[in-house]
Amino acid sequence: MNKNLYGLMNWPEIEGIVYAECDKPKELLGAHVTGKGLLIQIMRPDAVTVKLHIDGRKTAVNMEKVDESGFFATLVSSKKKLSYTYSVEKVNGEVTEYTDPYAFANVTKPEDYKAFLAGEEKNAAHIFGAHERTVNGVKGVLFTVWAPKALSVSVVGEFNKYDGRVHLMERIEDTGVFELFIPGLAAGCGYMYEIKRQGKGTTRKLDPVSRQISSVPITASMVSDENMPDSYAWNDGIWMIKRKKEAGKKKPVTVYEVSLTDWLKEKSADEFVDFLKQEGYTHVCFLPVAEYLNEEMNGYSTLGYFAVTHRTGGSDAFKKLVDDCHNAGIGVIMDWNGAYFGTEVKGLYDFDGADAYGYLKPSLEKHPEWDVVTFDYKKGAVRSFLLSSVLMWLNDYHIDGIRIDGVASMLYLDYGKQPGTWTPNMYGGNENLDAIEFLKTMNKCIAKRGDGCFTIAEESSGWFGVTAADNDDPLMFTYKQNNCWTKDFLEFMGTDPLFRKGEYDKLTYGMLYNYGEDFMLSLNHDDFRQKAFVDMVSGSDEKAHLSDIKAALGFMYAHPGSKMFAAGQDAGLEKFMSELNKFYVKNAALYELDNDPDGFMWLENSNPEETVIAMQRADSKGNKLVIAVNFTPVRRENYRLHVDVRGKYKEVFNSEWKKFGGDEKVNGQIIKSDNDGDDMEYIDITLPGLSFVIYNSEPYTQLELEEIAVLKRAAIAKKEAMRKAAEAEMLELAAAEEAKRAVEARKQAEKACMEALQAKEEAVRKAEEAARASEEIDIETKKKLEQLKKKMK
Repeated sequence: MNKNLYGLMNWPEIEGIVYAECDKPKELLGAHVTGKGLLIQIMRPDAVTVKLHIDGRKTAVNMEKVDESGFFATLVSSKKKLSYTYSVEKVNGEVTEYTDPYAFANVTKPEDYKAFLAGEEKNAAHIFGAHERTVNGVKGVLFTVWAPKALSVSVVGEFNKYDGRVHLMERIEDTGVFELFIPGLAAGCGYMYEIKRQGKGTTRKLDPVSRQISSVPITASMVSDENMPDSYAWNDGIWMIKRKKEAGKKKPVTVYEVSLTDWLKEKSADEFVDFLKQEGYTHVCFLPVAEYLNEEMNGYSTLGYFAVTHRTGGSDAFKKLVDDCHNAGIGVIMDWNGAYFGTEVKGLYDFDGADAYGYLKPSLEKHPEWDVVTFDYKKGAVRSFLLSSVLMWLNDYHIDGIRIDGVASMLYLDYGKQPGTWTPNMYGGNENLDAIEFLKTMNKCIAKRGDGCFTIAEESSGWFGVTAADNDDPLMFTYKQNNCWTKDFLEFMGTDPLFRKGEYDKLTYGMLYNYGEDFMLSLNHDDFRQKAFVDMVSGSDEKAHLSDIKAALGFMYAHPGSKMFAAGQDAGLEKFMSELNKFYVKNAALYELDNDPDGFMWLENSNPEETVIAMQRADSKGNKLVIAVNFTPVRRENYRLHVDVRGKYKEVFNSEWKKFGGDEKVNGQIIKSDNDGDDMEYIDITLPGLSFVIYNSEPYTQLELEEIAVLKRAAIAKKEAMRKAAEAEMLELAAAEEAKRAVEARKQAEKACMEALQAKEEAVRKAEEAARASEEIDIETKKKLEQLKKKMK
């Protein structure tokens, strides 16, 4: 080896390159002016020989292999830096010419990452990742990654045979950012980051901001085309204009929640859009569509926060699906997980050897078997990363709404964690103040856009102030998924109808807190993880099962709150769901005043014995609907229902109509309310077993009221006349009875008189007989006395 060259060798630093443990490779590699000439050093372990080609010089310079690992160096006579390339001859004799990555100064500056580190960056995928660039007239790819605690980071791929010694990245001062511009690479090139971690060995990671992740031949990030966000020609301009114009207005929201990847296994995307349009849903919510590897976690173990999963057919295919949905009048919501990430080796877990993105492993309430890690929201870089991800989906994929999964696990430091494994906040509480600020910032950013995009919180802890309802410091979500309502309702529906009266209050609990948040009622995939809806409800056959589900959905659609229903639970209900969704959209009374007490009134909420519940819904124009639900299999004839409107009622929806598989005919009969002489109005309706019915109400016109008044007065007069006639008849009957009694009395008196005369005559006779007897006695006595005197003489 040339002595001058040998003397310039910095063997400790060369060792750092050889073992890929150097975070400042540009201090050694590339061209450096020395007192003895221009020192050029290159690390190419794949080279047998390396030749240096200096611009303006015809003769190539053979570089000397100063270390058997593949470290080459040469000393060129020059007092300034020169432009050059080098060619590598490999073992198989193949010769390839390269532009030295280390011949370029850093492309970025520390201040470029100020907003990112402060948690204020909204487009992290623009300043990080792999992007085609032209630097000093040379085309290539700029790689940038944040790995603050890494000992060193290398870009690896097929282009360097995944050898981390070839393309070591340069640390940008104290930002924790590593960068390297590699000439000659282009969009579509696969790559990974090889990260050497303090005391933890070396690992290969996917780029956290990859816009595309390929699984062939191995799972690797792909270099993005700089024009990728604009590569698809969108056709949803009318939808986007309308969405912005209607931002802030209360609109009907009925969401079909579905796993797109499961659907596409069986049917096409075109069939899916046709199905949604036919079923009348206003929105579709896709379970996670960001790239993932772990099939056991249904996509919630996100691997690529900026990449569409390959299962959807790729970026353009997914954009076309969103585009087609918009042109069919259907909004698109996607599940997005900012609460935790999985422990896949290639993902965010233990990214730089010191948990750059997260720290603790929680035990998730719903999925205790999931091996995941919570995000560390205290780090501004993490907040910028997550915020940028959300905004990217809204901007580049025209997503209309984001459902944030696992919000409860974000809000609490101790969520799913054992005592002693978490640290209280500065106030001694368990609230995760940094996560709270992140959610507020995210929702403010989305609201400030003013384009109609919205967010849904899947929040199960009962946190008050999730939406912008009456709260001084809300999280500012557009909707809160009402998990409490779902829990109560499914417990009720899972009870045998014979015993539902004991669970009746669970139907009414939701209205006790309805006005505290802007709720979305949800029967989603998590709710049916253990048992399908059809297996929860009552009935001995499929028809009864479906009747019970229809009654349940009727109650759900009548209850205040936007709606979400899981795919797979609607089997056999396609016609019913189609008409229910369309009826809901057409009738503002069912949604416009969800958060206004004027929009809702209980009409029957105290009949557990018959398990009938009824309500009135109203819109701002005064239109009113009466909904009654019978949660037993017993038909209720002439059910007397209190109503609020004095008027006419017509059945406009019945879950047991024949077209829905039931036994009821369309009932066009108008029902007129009456008031039983009190101040309350009533209607008498028929409620089939396990059903719900909807009646619209039409107040009486003034003419009808006058007619009713005339008829009522006539009825009163007639009633009075009939009363008087009845009284006269009663008097007549009483007089006749009295006369009858008088006649009878006269007869009795005449009889008594006759009997008295007869008694008198008998008495006279007997007196005369007594007098004659007395005279005879006197005569007889006188004779005897005279005879006695004669004897005595």
